[in-house]
Amino acid sequence: DIYNNVEKLDGIAPCHKLIVLFASHNRIKNWDEIAKLAPLSEMKSVLLIGNPIYNDRNPEDVHPMIVKRVPQLEQCDGKMVSSYCRKIAEEMD
Repeated sequence: DIYNNVEKLDGIAPCHKLIVLFASHNRIKNWDEIAKLAPLSEMKSVLLIGNPIYNDRNPEDVHPMIVKRVPQLEQCDGKMVSSYCRKIAEEMD
C-alpha cells in the first residue's frame, strides 16, 4: 500500500529541528531525495521502508546506502544503525 504518494522531499530543508521522519510506503525512488536529509543535523531516525529505493532488496542491504547519504542517523526503519552498517556506508563509493 502507498500511504501519501510522496515522491520528493522538496521543502524539507527549513525543518532543521526535525528529528524523526516517517515516510515509509511512499514513492521515493531517487537517492537524491534521501540526500536532502543530510543537512538536517538533528535528524536521528527515518522510516523509509516500502519506497521504490528499496527495489525489493532486504532492508539490511539498503540501510548502509541511506546512512551513507545521511550519516548522522542513529536509527533506520526502527533499527539502530550498527557500527557494521556505518562501516559499510563509509566504504561505499
